[in-house]
Amino acid sequence: MSKKKSAIGSSAENSFPKNIIPNIPNFKIVKHIFPDTKIIKLIGYSALNHEQDKPLRYKKAKAPVEKGFNDLTKPGLTDAEIENWLSQNGWIGLVIPTGIDVIDIDDKQEGQLIFKALQEATLNFQAIETVNGYQFIFKSSGRISKQRASFLMAGGFIGDYRLGGKGQIVLPTRNTPGRNWIHICNKELSETPIFFDSIKKANKEDRPFPIPVRESLDGRNDVLYNHCCRLIEFGYKKVEIAFILSFLNQNFFLPPLDKDEFNNTIKSASKHVPSGAVYSKSLSPIQKNENSEVDDEKRTQAQLLIEIGADVEFFHTKEGEVFAHYKVNNHIETRSIKSSGFKLWLTKEFYQEFQRPPGSQALADALSVFEAKGVFDGEQYNIYTRVAEHGNAIYVDLCNENWEAVEITAEGWKVVSNPPVIFHRSSNMVAMPVPARDGSLEELKPFINFRNEKEWKLIVAWLLAALRPGSPYPILTIQGEQGSAKSTNTKILSSLIDPSAIPLRTIPTNERDLAIAAKNSWVLAFDNLSGLSNGMSDAFCKLSTGGGLSTRKLYSDDEETIFNIMRPVILNGIDDIAKRQDLLDRSLVLFLPAIPPNERKDEKTFWVNFDEVKPRVLGALFDVVSGALRELPNIKLVTKPRMADFALWVTAAESALKWTKGSFMAVYDENRNEAIEQGLESDPVGVAVQAFMKNRFFWEDTVEKTLTELTSFVGDEKTKYTNAWPTSRKLKERLRRIAPALRAKGIIFTDLGRKSTGSILKFEKKGETSSSSTLITQSPQNQLFDGVEVV
Repeated sequence: MSKKKSAIGSSAENSFPKNIIPNIPNFKIVKHIFPDTKIIKLIGYSALNHEQDKPLRYKKAKAPVEKGFNDLTKPGLTDAEIENWLSQNGWIGLVIPTGIDVIDIDDKQEGQLIFKALQEATLNFQAIETVNGYQFIFKSSGRISKQRASFLMAGGFIGDYRLGGKGQIVLPTRNTPGRNWIHICNKELSETPIFFDSIKKANKEDRPFPIPVRESLDGRNDVLYNHCCRLIEFGYKKVEIAFILSFLNQNFFLPPLDKDEFNNTIKSASKHVPSGAVYSKSLSPIQKNENSEVDDEKRTQAQLLIEIGADVEFFHTKEGEVFAHYKVNNHIETRSIKSSGFKLWLTKEFYQEFQRPPGSQALADALSVFEAKGVFDGEQYNIYTRVAEHGNAIYVDLCNENWEAVEITAEGWKVVSNPPVIFHRSSNMVAMPVPARDGSLEELKPFINFRNEKEWKLIVAWLLAALRPGSPYPILTIQGEQGSAKSTNTKILSSLIDPSAIPLRTIPTNERDLAIAAKNSWVLAFDNLSGLSNGMSDAFCKLSTGGGLSTRKLYSDDEETIFNIMRPVILNGIDDIAKRQDLLDRSLVLFLPAIPPNERKDEKTFWVNFDEVKPRVLGALFDVVSGALRELPNIKLVTKPRMADFALWVTAAESALKWTKGSFMAVYDENRNEAIEQGLESDPVGVAVQAFMKNRFFWEDTVEKTLTELTSFVGDEKTKYTNAWPTSRKLKERLRRIAPALRAKGIIFTDLGRKSTGSILKFEKKGETSSSSTLITQSPQNQLFDGVEVV
């Protein structure tokens, strides 16, 4: 294997600043050594560390508090912030500066020998003694290109690599007993010596020879000979090999071989001809894999891919899915390890390093290891699609190549890099434009077909709801005759919030397909529906207000995955898409007017014009969301509808929208009443009950007798013999579903349970009641207007 750069190492005199005592842990030492350094919070033994097991607790302590810690464009902690965090038993870490290598030796004896050897070589370096070993800090040699864990080095050592701009180290403080600065240099650091170069992935148990090498136990000549052959296999030049082996002999052989014996052994080993089987030669013959050359190559490629993954943080969600969190250019990307995006990145990294593509089996093997690491060793994090909430802010993923997001707070909004939440991107998600300021929602009106200002309020309300993470979402149901721009309205509204390569979907046939679509998108838009089955109506109710959508893992009969998620949904069709009352009660229903032929626009011009205003419309939406965040704590509803969180949220936005206070609830109540009326009139049981009770005030009898009476009021004779008309076993279930709508019409349905004569049902007619969720009252303490109380 060719080396990128040959450097044996430089010597220089160590010098220590007079005002620094190396043995005293002090974060200010770091600022003296690296003036432009970035210091970050590590979890330490603060209140954030909930682990009980001691090793797990220690591992957790070394983790950064925030994601994106290695973004060097963001400032680190101030001295005051450091002191405050230390007072909470937190730890602090150094984001390794660009151009710096850290060699981490996780063995006390080996680290002590290396430390002594480096001092005798008069190299300029910094050193920290850790609980389990030593960390040596050098100027980057450029020969170590990746962070790697547990690697065999050219000098025979086993250790880890942490690199500038990628990794971090725990800094010695009063909270980290056993971790101390033991060597500080006040001059330019030496480049990382060549004997720290990485050779091969290897655990301590796999090392080819022990450190130190003792005369009576280990065979110094054999170790020297074999390691010389090993370095030849790895492409080192003679002068480099001589330097490495001389350093090894003088500092780690007890006692060292004399000059003649050393030279004779090297001379004999230098006759070794490289076999090309680099990795099979890297360990001792006892440990060598005796499999075929093809199997060995596959094993090697998988190991190389795993080494590339050493820079990647693998974690899992509460559902057990594993994701990769890795740096690309100046931003952090997050993808499922099973996604094509992560596989392509891994393939690209492998090709750049080794100038050949990895085999499919090697890739599969490496991904299996990554999955195990994510499940068993990785942290559990929440992961979000398109919209997320963190603290008092809402984040919207722009899905652009820079992985930027919009941060919205009560003070306003801004575009940020590396937000504090983890976004997941599926292959069908499309970038949003960067929002622009000084826009207006009025610019959206020419592109949307709607009947009146009431429907416009409902459209804006749905858009605002779709930008509120973790809250129930009303289902926007768009109905209208052919030529009323139902599909266009749907595409425009969904593309504003969640642009997708699949802007319009056909209705799925089962809950599994709906769950998969919901997992991979934020907004789900379904086109040209002609009604929903009972099963899909139930599934959409779950998506609206919460509930578990179930799916099974591919190729598995018994592993079930439950997605307990809510999503904004748009349904469009010609008429009566939603008929069930529970779905209608979660819906905003629009009835679009037909567009006259002389008002139609050509498709190309229409979308070009829309794309032009889209950034300003988005900016205006984010302005309104900011205003809603500001006003939400001051808003209360006297009486709350089923979608209470949605109603509160839009009411809080009225001030930013310059709507009359309480006007949204008036429109919302009216729309719900119309929807309930529509649902009741489209349900043959609802129509029959109303006709049956028209001239009655009271009815109480068995299920069978009630069904017989209701059947006589069915207008269409054919309906009696279809699934639209219930059997006696299904009548109670149908009546329970429409009970709220009947109640709004003044008919109270009660299931009295089983008596001696059978199951008894009761209808009681009252004066018509309003289904409005709000009341207009006066209070001496607070002025109430249209059901909205300002506190």
